[in-house]
This record gives sequence, C-alpha cells and structure tokens, in this order.
Amino acid sequence: MIALAGRVARGGFTAELDLQVEPGEVVGVLGENGAGKSTLLRVLAGLTPLDEGTLRLGDRVVDDPSAGVFVSPDERPTGVVLQRPTLFPHLDLRDNAAFGLRRRGQAPKPPLAPCPVSPRGLSGSESTSTHCTASTRWTTNWAIRSPRLT
Repeated sequence: MIALAGRVARGGFTAELDLQVEPGEVVGVLGENGAGKSTLLRVLAGLTPLDEGTLRLGDRVVDDPSAGVFVSPDERPTGVVLQRPTLFPHLDLRDNAAFGLRRRGQAPKPPLAPCPVSPRGLSGSESTSTHCTASTRWTTNWAIRSPRLT
C-alpha cells in the first residue's frame, strides 16, 4: 500500500500530493511537462523529501518531516525510472504499459482500450487511433512496483 498526503516546494513550484494505492493496483502517472510527475515519483523513491505531510509504504512511514522521519532511498521497497517516453522503444505506449502482465502470461484487465494519449493531450474523444506513440510534448514516468510492497 502507498499512502501519500503532502507537499513539496522547489523554487516557484509547489506540488500538492495526494495518492492512495492499494496492493496489486497499478497506477500510471501522465501529464504535461512541469505538472509534477517526476516530483511525485522522486518523493516515492526517496530522492526528494516532503516539506509537509506523510508518506507510508506498506505499514512503514518513510517520510514525515514533522516527526523527523526520512528513510533513505536504498532502504525503501521502491525503484523508479524517470523521463523515458517508453521502456521499450520498439513497442507503442499501450504495449509498454502491458508488458509486465503479458510477460507473466496475463492479459491486461480490463482489456486495453484505444489509447487516449494524443499530441493534443488526454482526450478519449479526440483520439480514435488504436496505436499510441510517445509524443514529444509528453513525458511518461514509470514507477516500478516492488514485490516487497504487496
């Protein structure tokens, strides 16, 4: 389980973070440049500490500045890969997202729908293509789910 409610301020940028992820749940983080995707993942991995709030991974609080708690990245059950449009460049965005399940012989549930990512942004009504590619206007961050969290 991941439970995060906190804030990070860097320069003129402030990220208000609120995330709840249950064991076995898969979450994708998408957004325009500067939206806070990398900041969120850096907080989860322990690369950027919270200024306020609490982060719990499983049953352990790993970041709580008011209590003086900060668990270093090497002691956390997480990993992160930042700023890569795709894990495998020869696969489209949907196939990259489904790779782990397919590798284990499982089909994505529910089955993958046509990809809503287009050069204009996120909009299911604008994109009728069933083929997704990474846009130069978007960056996709992939968090690696650790088996120690579930």
